[in-house]
Amino acid sequence: MSTSSSSVTRAQVTIGSYQAAIESSDASTHSTPAREIKKPPYQQERLVEFFQLKAEIESLLEHLQSMKQQNSELSEELAVTERL
Repeated sequence: MSTSSSSVTRAQVTIGSYQAAIESSDASTHSTPAREIKKPPYQQERLVEFFQLKAEIESLLEHLQSMKQQNSELSEELAVTERL
């Protein structure tokens, strides 16, 4: 289904963008003074997991909307057929 592949692509872009931001953030933290507190690595992992789940939810919602649309179209066709 094309909606699934497009939402997966968007999810990959979102995750890829976020991971690039993490990497650039990591690069900039190496030049910060040692007294500054760094974010624990598990926070970054949780954020990546969050974005993956968010992308999956968006994909499922798109799939649900597609199914509702198909159901609506089939209901209309059935109503026309019953009138005949």
